[in-house]
Amino acid sequence: MPQFNVRFLPLLFAVATVPVTGQDGNDSLDTLLDRADALSVASSGEDVERLIGEIELRVASATPDQRDRFELIRIRHTARAGDLDGASDAIVALIGELERMDPDLAQRALNLATNVLVVNDRFDAGFRYFRRALNRAPSVADPRMRAGTYSVAAEFYDRIGETATALTYADQALALAREFDLGRTACIALERGGRALLNSGRTDEAEERFAAATRACIEAGERVFEGQARLGLGRALGAQQDPGADAELRNALAVFERAGFPEGVLETRTVLAERALIAGRPEAAKAVLDPIIDRLDAPGDRAARAAAWQVLAELAERDGNRRLALDRLQRAVALRRDRSRRERAMRIALLINEQDTEARAQELELLRDRNRALELESERRQQADLGLLYGGVGAVIAAALVIALLVQTARDRRRFQRMSERDGLTGLLNHTRFFQLAHQAFQRSQQLDRTFTIVITDIDLFKQINDQHGHLTGDAILRRTGACLREAFGEGALLGRLGGEEFGVALPNEGTDAAVARIEHLRALIRRDRPRDEPEFTLSFGVAERVREPDLDALYARADQALYDAKDSGRDRVVTVARLALGPARFTT
Repeated sequence: MPQFNVRFLPLLFAVATVPVTGQDGNDSLDTLLDRADALSVASSGEDVERLIGEIELRVASATPDQRDRFELIRIRHTARAGDLDGASDAIVALIGELERMDPDLAQRALNLATNVLVVNDRFDAGFRYFRRALNRAPSVADPRMRAGTYSVAAEFYDRIGETATALTYADQALALAREFDLGRTACIALERGGRALLNSGRTDEAEERFAAATRACIEAGERVFEGQARLGLGRALGAQQDPGADAELRNALAVFERAGFPEGVLETRTVLAERALIAGRPEAAKAVLDPIIDRLDAPGDRAARAAAWQVLAELAERDGNRRLALDRLQRAVALRRDRSRRERAMRIALLINEQDTEARAQELELLRDRNRALELESERRQQADLGLLYGGVGAVIAAALVIALLVQTARDRRRFQRMSERDGLTGLLNHTRFFQLAHQAFQRSQQLDRTFTIVITDIDLFKQINDQHGHLTGDAILRRTGACLREAFGEGALLGRLGGEEFGVALPNEGTDAAVARIEHLRALIRRDRPRDEPEFTLSFGVAERVREPDLDALYARADQALYDAKDSGRDRVVTVARLALGPARFTT
């Protein structure tokens, strides 16, 4: 089971708005469901189990909507208790009955399915449900459900570095909250927007957004998001060297402790420790981290734990304990590497899902064209039948028309085949087709005992290019990178866009040295052909040559690891698997 990333849970599972009230034996089933809804957000303990058990005794006489509500509550509680596999299986089964469900409950089910599956690292399925939820959102009656979907979108896009898109969705959720006076929804949307602004470097705007989120969350009685808003505010103030940053961070810590949210406590203490160390107060940093050291090996947010181990490594180094410092630093590196892999997988799955949506739209348009052609063919056949009454000339004309229609249909089929295999922006193979062909080439190289090399590359700091210069500039860079890849590697290579700014190259019958030579040619082309109005950019590369790998997946994993090391070592470099043990190798022209 993957590490349980509870950071998602407060947003995506917290859909109840009814406060927990006192209990008496005459409560209606709807009242019990409201109470269970609220409790399953605030607690994962025996009180929720007890209430779920009480509802189970009455669910036999419940309406279909009440049974669906109960099942959603039970799945959410299962996930919060840590059984992600059980929750994943249950929500997928429930989604199979989506068409019979109330539209608002169906939207809630899609939001929950997205969350559970993504937290469980089942990205492809999770993002398919996410896309369905986004497509359905405008037609959903309950504004809370619509806003919840947009807040989910803001969270996901922010986590993969698409901060501009994240802010757009956060603003959509906030607009709904203000239109329908939804205090808790506003609290969440403001916090999400603040985080997107902070991650894009707009600290002044982030400070204002987090301050507004704090006020909205206090008014809504939402402690967890109040703590997150205060934490974001402390970070924004710290980035601006504001002396009030530490006070705001300690406010966040107090809120998280009152709310019983240990992940928030861990993250806030880590930020406070980082600031204390930077300020030259190592004893204060140690005192802040001491209460959470025993929790750093537990599953949870990898970024916060990596940062905590980094601070602890520096403290050990200051104390002269180099062995302990090295051990802690290795823990930090492993966590950062794991987090980077996970978020890269998220990014690829989410962006590929978007590409698949575009491909389905193109397929639908082609099918419409073919239907129009078939209707025309039917009309022509009727005319041909009439023509037979008047002699052979009519039959010849009708036959010619049918042949023309069949030729056009064949062209449409070939056109759609090409579209289904190619990335629409760069013209390279798409993710699915690249790996299909690369698997075949890898198997041939095994059978014939020939060399096979794979190269994984992506554009350094691409999200900053999009944020600073706009997506049109980003798209132009992607197109030019694709053109340069074709020129540098030639027709013998398999070239694919794997998702976002990441590309793959498979080189049958070529080894590491040939791959590196072609990479240097590519880098020269990128520099030489840059238009004046295009920002400078670089690429990082991971290269792996087949040795004893049993399949392409194993070889790809080695190349991906090399790419990660290239990124981690400063970007704009080539790292080959053969050189990993000696440290990253940089090739310059």
